[in-house]
Amino acid sequence: DTEAEGAIQRLFVGKMKSYIKCINVDYESSRVENFYDIQLNVKGCKTLRDSFVNYVDMETLDGENKYHAEGHGLQDAKKGVIFETLPPVLHLQLKRFEYDIEHDAMVKINDRHEFPQDIDLAEVLVHSGDLHGGHYFALIKPEKEDKWFRFDDDRVCPATQREVLDDNFGGTESLENLAAMPLVVRRIISHKQFTNAYMLVYIRNNAIDEFLKPLTEKDIPEHLQRRLDDEIAAQEVRRKERAEALMSFNALVISDEDFKTHDGCDLFSPRSGAGKLFKARRQDGFLTFRQTVAETYGVAEDELRLWTLVKRQNETIRTDIPIPETEWKDNMEHIKDRYGTRSPAAELKFYVEFCERSAKANGRIPWVPSGGQTGYIMIFVKYYDPLVSKLE
Repeated sequence: DTEAEGAIQRLFVGKMKSYIKCINVDYESSRVENFYDIQLNVKGCKTLRDSFVNYVDMETLDGENKYHAEGHGLQDAKKGVIFETLPPVLHLQLKRFEYDIEHDAMVKINDRHEFPQDIDLAEVLVHSGDLHGGHYFALIKPEKEDKWFRFDDDRVCPATQREVLDDNFGGTESLENLAAMPLVVRRIISHKQFTNAYMLVYIRNNAIDEFLKPLTEKDIPEHLQRRLDDEIAAQEVRRKERAEALMSFNALVISDEDFKTHDGCDLFSPRSGAGKLFKARRQDGFLTFRQTVAETYGVAEDELRLWTLVKRQNETIRTDIPIPETEWKDNMEHIKDRYGTRSPAAELKFYVEFCERSAKANGRIPWVPSGGQTGYIMIFVKYYDPLVSKLE
């Protein structure tokens, strides 16, 4: 009870009559059957027309092969098939694979076989390769006046008339002609010998306007349109993520709170979800990144400094050095290249140190060296409670 009910029969089913007709007496036996496609011989047929002539060619039953006609005994007869009706959309399967009695195996027939150009083709299914391995792709003209396209797995690209027809006839040049050709041309021709049409689809002329009419929005099912819209939206998200990934990178910032809540011997556990993850834009200055960190932790910019974290050979993570003031005006791309190279992870890791407000109130920033002092030492202390066997 839908518009699609009976579509398969209406589009693709034809009727074929198989018959045996006696030559010398008035007797005929026949039966009519539906068909969805016609299998045509390629071997011994140069063109599609030859294949059709071969298909409807009558076989003579005589001699030891006479036909036993009911009421007439053994009779000479003609055996064959005729088409009573052809469907609006006709599928023709070209018999490119046949049994070779000499080799007791199936072989592929790569003989040249031309199909006509003066009718409108809807689709040509092509097989490239041999019996034991190959690749199928389809050449389709979606609309009456549209161009041809090659549908090859998930790739769709335009196709020329030559690619649709001539390149899929199969066959190759004679050995004499091949010998006179450049090596590159010979290789191309040799490849084309194994690429040939396997299935042809013809549409009846008076049905083309109906079956190849332009697609409208109402022809697309709602669920299919939703799926398409979702895929387009997902592609756009992935595109933005890729673009963002090229412009930024992850920067993980660890604070004392993460150190305090970690009950192991290291500063923190990378697998515990500790710290705060920042998106650092490569072209932003380090001062911009530091301001973002300060706002996140609710302190002033001059009340913190950022130490790089490195993973040592014994798999422990330790502070390395604070970002020196001489590089504060550099961008984050430079900071990552210089201070993140010793970290095997893709992200840049920092430890944030906060200045005690009492020290700042006295006008003394504890990490500003004086008197020509150089070098930095960062010491972390944890208390082990033997009663509960726990680090605090």
